[in-house]
Amino acid sequence: MIYVAAPPPVASPPPPQPPRDVTLSFSPLHLLLPVLELQAELRLGNYFGLTAFGGVGRVTVEVPDSYDPRATDEEALTLYEAGAILSVYPLEPFRSLMLGVELDWVHVSSDDLGDESIQGFATGLSLGPLLGYKHVSAAGFTVVVQGGVARIALHAEASDEAGTDEEDDEQWVPILNLNLGWSF
Repeated sequence: MIYVAAPPPVASPPPPQPPRDVTLSFSPLHLLLPVLELQAELRLGNYFGLTAFGGVGRVTVEVPDSYDPRATDEEALTLYEAGAILSVYPLEPFRSLMLGVELDWVHVSSDDLGDESIQGFATGLSLGPLLGYKHVSAAGFTVVVQGGVARIALHAEASDEAGTDEEDDEQWVPILNLNLGWSF
């Protein structure tokens, strides 16, 4: 009698990850300013995502001291930010490599800048391409890393008892996003 060994059991493939339609996240890098920036991304079809984000906080900057031009003072400015990112996921739906474009609006203001009660604000609008990666764990924990370059148009105004001064500028700025969150 000849015995034939049974074939080894075939390993079944891992179960597919459940589809994720929404990612909610925050930017830990912005907390260093300190600014709280939150993001919500919605999946549009299999390979597209639309992100809306906003932030609010205080930014500390150094300004020249009006009494000693060699010295600087720290001033706290109020910051508001809002924007959107349109992403394409060419490899896997709503995860992995992402290509996109970011539109970002930032407004910074102060009612009492310096020792001479100067009021001022600056507003910037940027637009630029980005490249990134989105990792979603089996449980849903999500890490998003993005980088790129954007063209920003800036407008600033400052006024005191003597008058008002304005300035406009355009320049290239880097885009660097790191977000942690959860995908559902």
